Amino acid sequence: MIADSIPWKEELWRVARNLERRKTQARWTARSGFLVERDTMTAAYAIRKLIEAHKLSDEVRAEQIPAQRHVLIGDPVDFWSRDKFIEHYDMENPENVTLSLINLCNQIIHSLIWMRSMDGESMRFDGIFVCSDRARKQHVYFIHVDSLIETFRSVANDDIVTLQMQRDAQGDMHVIKASRSHDEMPPSWGLLPD
Repeated sequence: MIADSIPWKEELWRVARNLERRKTQARWTARSGFLVERDTMTAAYAIRKLIEAHKLSDEVRAEQIPAQRHVLIGDPVDFWSRDKFIEHYDMENPENVTLSLINLCNQIIHSLIWMRSMDGESMRFDGIFVCSDRARKQHVYFIHVDSLIETFRSVANDDIVTLQMQRDAQGDMHVIKASRSHDEMPPSWGLLPD
């Protein structure tokens, strides 16, 4: 359970800055590739934990992240064939889709396929190909680096201003609504600090 969201959100700012710098990086090593993967994985895990701890507003949790989906046209990839995933998916006809914030995080955290993408013309880092062990039987996603940066910054910048909670019949407390705005909730709900 995350008690204090501030250090996690600071980490998301750091990851966004690092990805921004990586967009113009010309020389890549195994280490720099690892750092992109580590940072992306850490960010996805942090966001999922923030969601589970009710440390993100309903507005941010509802955000949709643009992606491209490449449909499976061959045999499903597995542990042994994942490095040749482009042979298994329709890379010529991507579908524009959106992913919920939690789905994006789960695709990254549970990724069977995770590969950095380089723009064909400039050979600059432009995004990642990713899919979870479940999704691999249907498709692989391409997430542009700018979408990742924007998502990480949006979460890092999120601030819950009002929170409504309610006990169920068993006495367990549940978050009913978490918002960035005072205007969306009656003043009687009050403010709870992060």
